[in-house]
Parts: sequence; structure tokens; C-alpha cells
Amino acid sequence: MTTVSEKFAAHYRARREMSDPADLARLFIARLCYPLDSRLSTAASELLKSVGAGQFTQLTGRTAGEFAVWLRDFITLGHRTRGVSFYPLHPLLSRAFNGEEARADGFVMSLVRSFGADERRCLIDRLWNDHLPPFERMLYDLIEWQSPGLGVLTTDIPDVAVVDSGLTEESVAILTCAREDLLALAQAANGVQNFVEHAGRLLALTLARFFLTQAGLNFTLPIYIAPAADSHEGVRTLAHEIIETHRALLERALRLQFESFYQESVSEAGALADPQDMAAARALTQQIFHYNANIVPQDANRYAELRREHQTLCQIAYHYYWRHSGAASRFLRQLYAAQLNLTKKAGIANSRSRYSTWHYYWLSPELVETLLLVSRPRLQVDRILMVDLLCDWRERYGLALFVDESWEEVYRTNFRGLGNPEALNEANQRCFAEILAEHGRLEKNSDDFPWVILED
Repeated sequence: MTTVSEKFAAHYRARREMSDPADLARLFIARLCYPLDSRLSTAASELLKSVGAGQFTQLTGRTAGEFAVWLRDFITLGHRTRGVSFYPLHPLLSRAFNGEEARADGFVMSLVRSFGADERRCLIDRLWNDHLPPFERMLYDLIEWQSPGLGVLTTDIPDVAVVDSGLTEESVAILTCAREDLLALAQAANGVQNFVEHAGRLLALTLARFFLTQAGLNFTLPIYIAPAADSHEGVRTLAHEIIETHRALLERALRLQFESFYQESVSEAGALADPQDMAAARALTQQIFHYNANIVPQDANRYAELRREHQTLCQIAYHYYWRHSGAASRFLRQLYAAQLNLTKKAGIANSRSRYSTWHYYWLSPELVETLLLVSRPRLQVDRILMVDLLCDWRERYGLALFVDESWEEVYRTNFRGLGNPEALNEANQRCFAEILAEHGRLEKNSDDFPWVILED
């Protein structure tokens, strides 16, 4: 039977927070090219051995060995406890020992399946054939020569996009948006390395929003982006309050879903939901959570104390997976932490300092650049009024730079003490214009009509 933790993993398509957004993009590339691969192929294993040893065939000359060692170090991105991550010069290297596979493979597979066959081939052609820079092309060819027949495999691709079951309507819309953005990004990015850098940020933003929609949360309060958060107290406070509101709603949703999945698992096990006997309760939790679960202690006095404090076995289990510091797999806390972690990786959340628990939403210059890259091919214009661009970002991503009429009532109801919203808007617009100016993206015909240049 499916355990409660497995139900959460299947529902959210992810298990815990991400370590590197770029690895999400590398995993996406690997699954795009090899969607049915559950284990590394023999060809991939042989290629990894050659790369790891720094021994490449088809290299000649006195310094061939030195170049092979340099190439190995160049494409090795990060050593990890269980392996390394590779710069995806070849799709086979994109997946090897990828640390994000265990964390978010379900989400990536749901996204990949939303691509039709033509869209998938179009994206692969754009990345590997049409606009690969000469240096990347040379390295790709060199890796390809190591083992015959390593070419990109796209077999068994459905002719139409597939919508996975269990997704909310809003989640499907988010995946559709991400698919369009990735196709647009492939047109604008300069090579695979550049694509991976921006796609990782885009996927982190997508997954953070996906978490909220799978939790059944609507965007009554949009994600407020605050580039002026360091300099304006009201902006910082509003951004902090909104992130805390989102997280409080997510915590409540996780609790309700936990109780629902608990009841489902108990029903599947054909057992009582709240056995009073300690032995029966311990056996039930080990059946519906994990065979080593220690939710019910063997100490009768301690179990009686937990019963008095939390009333039911369901609430004891919830407390264990939400609060208990000794839990082997605190999947509820991992999911909860993952949402904030992803927003920080994407560039819309940060901490005031490494010692502070105060978090606020902001708009990082890197995320600005990524959104500009995907907006230009999608909007098919070279320049656009800033107000129109921000309206597009709000409708598409739920990112709100300004407190406008559409949620001014929410602001007055929940954040009345923060003062005049016009002052917050002015501070945000000024700092956002500075970010655009620093990237050479802003041209002012007048102070009333600033243009954002979407293509240099």
C-alpha cells in the first residue's frame, strides 16, 4: 500500500528542498532526451568512466593528456557525497549523479510529459543543433566520439502533450506557462550553459508556485516583489508580511492534507483510525508511514502523555512529522522548507542576513534578466512599456511590483498600518528602474513613458 509520505511525494512531485537550481535544468534536459531511462545505460557508464579518468579518445599530440584532464575538471561542476554533477555538454552527462533526481524527478517528468513530440524535438534542435556556440560544439563532438551511438534519443515520445492525473487546473496552467517559457528561452539563450543558468532559475520559480497551487492556495495575495526591500521599511515589512501569509496558508493546507491522507491510508489498511492500545497504534503507524516509524514510543507512560496532549493518533503523527527533531523523515517540514528555499533560489525571496529569520520577497537582477529573456520571444517585440511588462509578469507569474486597485482592498484590510501604498510603489519603481538601467535595458523617452528594451 502507498504510505502517507509517498502520497505527499506523489502529490507535490517533490520530496525536499533543492540544492542547486541549475541541476533542475540539467535533469530537465536529461529527461527531455531520455524520458524512459530509469537506470544509466552502459554507454553512459562507459562515458562517465572516460570523463572521470580524464582519458579521451580521438585526442592526439603532446599535450593531449593535459587537455583531457583540463576538460574533465572543466565539465565537473560540483563534487557531492554520492557523485558529481556535470556541465551538460552531452545530455547523458546531464543526469549522471544529479542530486535533484531524488528530490524533484516527479515534477520534472510531469513538465517533460507536457511537451508534445514536435515541441520536444524543437527544443532539442535549438539546444544542440541550431545555435550551439563553436566552443560548446567542439566539446560536444569530442564527448560524442568517446562512444559510438551516443546520439540524443527521443524514442517513445507521445504525439500530444500528456497531462498527469492528480494535478489541479492551476498547476496545469503553471506547467503550460513553463513549457512556453522554456521554448522561448531556447530561442534567446546563447548555448546550453546559458540556457541551464536561466532555466534553473525559471524552474525554481515554477516549482515554488506549483507547490502553492497543489496545496489548493489561490493567489488572492500575489507574490510581492520588492527590489527596494533594503532601503524602504514599509516595502520590507509588506513583503515580509505577505511571505508569512503565504507560508501560514501553506502550513494549514499541509495539515489538512496530512489528515486526509492519514484517513485514506487507514481505510486502505482496513484498520481503526485511532486505536487506543499502544501496540496496535504502533503497528498501524509502521504500516501507513514506515516500517521503522517511531511515532508511538514503546514507553507506555510517554504514549499516555502524548494521548493527553494531542488527543488522537492522527494528531500525534502530525506532531511527530512536523515538530519532532528526531524524526528520520520529516517530510512535512521538508516540503514546507522547500517552498521558501525555491523562491530564494529563483530570486524572489531573501534573508536580511544569514543570522536573521526575517524573510522578504524581492526581485533580484538575475531574475529580471531571465524574465526579460523569455518575455521577448514570447511577446515578439523589442521594447515595451514598463507598466505593460509588469502587468504581463503579474498575470503570468503572480509577481506584483505595485499595490494597485485590484488588491488595494486586501492591502487596506490586512496591512493598514504600513502607510500609504503610493510611497511603497514609488520606492519599488525607482529601484526596479535602476536594475534595468544597470543591465542596459532601459530607455526613457520621458519620465512618464519608460521603455524596457527586450533585445540589445
